[in-house]
Amino acid sequence: MGFFGAGLEPVVSHLADTTRVRNAFDAARIPLGMGIPAERIDRLQDLAREATAEGDIDRAREYVRLARRIGERHRISLQRRFRRFSCDDCDAYLRPGATARVRLRSGHVAIRCLACGATARYPYEG
Repeated sequence: MGFFGAGLEPVVSHLADTTRVRNAFDAARIPLGMGIPAERIDRLQDLAREATAEGDIDRAREYVRLARRIGERHRISLQRRFRRFSCDDCDAYLRPGATARVRLRSGHVAIRCLACGATARYPYEG
């Protein structure tokens, strides 16, 4: 007879396949598998990319806002590519040459939103 009593086995939780959130204040765990919210975020990212390619910036902005809200609600971090190619200030989907200007500087990449003028800088080694 084990610790859990007769015939009772410890339940293996779905949290076994998870990764920790980097924020020390957030104790939530994110499953590695694709859940419905993660699939929806991926679909919204594709729709935002297509809408920007067609020139419908406002529709792409709504897709980005919706994807961010779903991620916040379900504590899912967005993919790095999606975070870097969406404006933090106006939620526009940034497409180099159409809605964004990308410049290589010494030690960082500068991405400027052409809709609101906000600039994001990301370090790189090169």
